[in-house]
Amino acid sequence: MISFISNNEFIYDFLEKEGRLPSAFSADVVFDYENEDAYFLIIYDSVKRNFFLLKSDAYMQDMRELSMLIEVVQENMEASFSSRTAQKAIQILEDKIQYCNSRSSFFDAH
Repeated sequence: MISFISNNEFIYDFLEKEGRLPSAFSADVVFDYENEDAYFLIIYDSVKRNFFLLKSDAYMQDMRELSMLIEVVQENMEASFSSRTAQKAIQILEDKIQYCNSRSSFFDAH
């Protein structure tokens, strides 16, 4: 299941609990991380001073979810964050897809 959350207070509190708040809020920030079976992509747009959290609960079981996250970023790009920030988010997701594909190929072959 894919989630797109734009509630700044919720995301800030979530990141604070996880110990993953950005060190500075003066620049755009895009990062990802995994927690248990969930995959998180966090975007902070410094111009609009907004957080966005994209979450996939089942990306390990369904690799299409990472591609769906790319679509969510592209669909929300103009209204939510800059194109430069969106491109960075897309690059992180594409790298994750390649990593997961190479890892599953390794395990399938052995």
